[in-house]
Amino acid sequence: DYPPVHIKRFTVLPKFRSLGIGKKLLDAAKQYAFEKLRLKVIFGESNELGALSFYGREGALYAKDIIETYSHRNTAKQNIEFFKEFLTNKKFRTYRFPEGKGILFVFCNEKEQRTFFENKGFISKEDLLKVA
Repeated sequence: DYPPVHIKRFTVLPKFRSLGIGKKLLDAAKQYAFEKLRLKVIFGESNELGALSFYGREGALYAKDIIETYSHRNTAKQNIEFFKEFLTNKKFRTYRFPEGKGILFVFCNEKEQRTFFENKGFISKEDLLKVA
């Protein structure tokens, strides 16, 4: 029953990264959305690998089906393996996926919503890294 809320591109200059500034910005955005606006979930989409890794560390769930089908030249398993490498290897943090809209992710305010999205095929970074 609410119009969408758009947060478009917040970034921290490279020389100020790893100081907790991005986390503070994200935490403030989540607090505003969840507490002030009383939203249950926040959807996002990105093709920036550093951002996707960061969101995963901060509790986002990724749309697994989008990851599996992102590159039509690879199998689902290959796409998952590439994505895992991209998330964990710091040398890829400044890279962007060159095609498509990006990887859909969601932050959930409560366990009930998190379970709902997990049942719909969304996966945490932690669980994605365990996929064989």
